[in-house]
Amino acid sequence: MIDATRKKFDDNGLTLSPPSSRSGGDRSMSYNPRSSSVTTFLTRLAECEGLPSPSGRGGRLGGKPLVFLSSSLTKTNVFDMYIEASHKEGVKDIGERMFQHVWKERCSHIRIM
Repeated sequence: MIDATRKKFDDNGLTLSPPSSRSGGDRSMSYNPRSSSVTTFLTRLAECEGLPSPSGRGGRLGGKPLVFLSSSLTKTNVFDMYIEASHKEGVKDIGERMFQHVWKERCSHIRIM
């Protein structure tokens, strides 16, 4: 499942490139290009592989609808996928602890089943 997710991610041409505009989004963390690349990666992974919450319930921050990633993934697997993608893009990566912190602060609506 993880390899299939990675292949689908590559086939769709999804990248880590942060959005060109800093407008909108959660401001709980100051802008940082590396944390922005994590946010972009998680958002695109959720768009590609995520399943919307059947209840339609929103997340804690910003009322964004919950999106669930496959239970075959773990946060460590997702981090490894991020590292792999960051090396392909030439983006300086961050540590796993910071990755999980950014996930919690900026993408709390994206969860693993």
